[in-house]
Formats: sequence, C-alpha cells, structure tokens
Amino acid sequence: MNLHRVINKVGKFTQDNSPLILTTVGAVGVITTAYLSGRAGFKAGQIMALDFVERAEHYSNFEEVPAPTLKETVNLTWKCYIPPAITAVVTVASVVSSNRIGTRRAVAMTSALAMSEQAFETYRNKVVEKIGEKKAEKIHDEVVQDAIDQNPLGDRQAFMTGQGETLCFEFYTGRYFYSSVEAIRKAENQINWNLNNGHETASLADFYNLLNLEPTEISQEVGWRADTSPLDINIIGHVSDKGVPCIGVIYKSTPIRDYWRFPG
Repeated sequence: MNLHRVINKVGKFTQDNSPLILTTVGAVGVITTAYLSGRAGFKAGQIMALDFVERAEHYSNFEEVPAPTLKETVNLTWKCYIPPAITAVVTVASVVSSNRIGTRRAVAMTSALAMSEQAFETYRNKVVEKIGEKKAEKIHDEVVQDAIDQNPLGDRQAFMTGQGETLCFEFYTGRYFYSSVEAIRKAENQINWNLNNGHETASLADFYNLLNLEPTEISQEVGWRADTSPLDINIIGHVSDKGVPCIGVIYKSTPIRDYWRFPG
C-alpha cells in the first residue's frame, strides 16, 4: 500500500511538473551533447590517425598516401557519433514536448479564465435582475470598499501620472495612482472613440497609456472589441486606509481575453 502511494505521488509530481522536468532535461542535454560531440571528434581523429599510419606502410613517402574518401571516413568513425546523436534527439524531443505541454496548458487556462469571466458577467446581470440596480450598486460599492481595505496603500508609493492629485484605486490590478475624474473619463471616451472609428479593438494597456500608467503583464492580453460592450467605467468615491478620499475605478464592462479575435 505504501509503495503504491509513493508511486502515485511520484506520478502526480511528474505530471504536474512535466514542463520543468523536460526543460531541465533539454538544458542538460545541450551540455551533454556538446561534451559528447567533442569527445566523439577526438575519438574519430584518433581512428583516422591510426588508419593513416596503417595505409602509410604501403608507401615510401607520406605525401603519396591518398586521403580517405567521405564514405571511408564515415565507415570508420560513424560509431563515435552515436552517443551525441542520441542525446541530441532526446534534447530536441524534450524541448518540443515541453513547449507542447506548456502551450496546451496555456490554452486550457485561457479557456477556463474566459469561462469564469463569462460566468461572472452572467452572475452580475442576474443579481441586478433579481434585487434591482440600486441595491446591486450598493453591494458593488461595498465590494469595492472591501477591496480597498484588503489592499491598503500602507507604505506603498502611489503612481504619479501628472494628470491630477486625487488618489485612485484601480480594481483590476489593485494599484494606487494619482489622477482625476476628468482624466479618467477622457481616457474612457478616447478608447470608445477609437473603437467606434475603425480601430475595432483596444487593450487594457491602451487605457493605461492614456492614464500614464505602466502596463502590466496581462494588460496587453485583455481588452474590448467594437462589436461588444464598449469600455464602461464606474467611478466611486471611497476612503483609503489612511483616511484619504480615494476614487475607486471599476470596469463595468470587464476587459476580455482574446479581444482581438472576431468570430468567423
């Protein structure tokens, strides 16, 4: 029973960490292939030197000894290159397999996140339908305040954007920055104008750029499309952990993944 449990744990660990394991095998394989190739070249050189000595016995002058043909060289030395060839094949297979697994997992994760985003939108719309928009907005405000309370400014430095002096909290990334309601609305209007005038898509990074905010790792991966909901921001007044008035910046139209892909 204990052995069976250990085998199961080892199997699960291997499956969960297969990209890392394969990448490690590939890295080690590169070094091993280089070493074995050098060693094979040295052995092949020795074999060719011995062959030259044997053939030189039939000639009175070394300069008269003919050079071996390509076929003769391959026949004499091909076995030397079997080890590096095997490690090269294993290395390439490991790298390719690692990439395939990583890509497959990334696609699966993206699909899962897309489904979660869609489910959240459905849930939010159903809440509004059941309890009314005003009560839903009140709950929404409380959620935003909770998010601010759980992500206190503390000793962190809020980003200076040069567009205002009002403390703001962006709900999507949990970042604080200084701006103004006018600057935020102007950026929102610019994104929607772009969507309605031939741009078709806009990323969250585009919105950040208009606010003079640094993009994040995910900001280029999510955004809005012209054929779906435009950018719709809800600006709510709250208070930070330092007792300073704080604007909560919420996206009523959640930025979606693969926003650049149109159906059909």
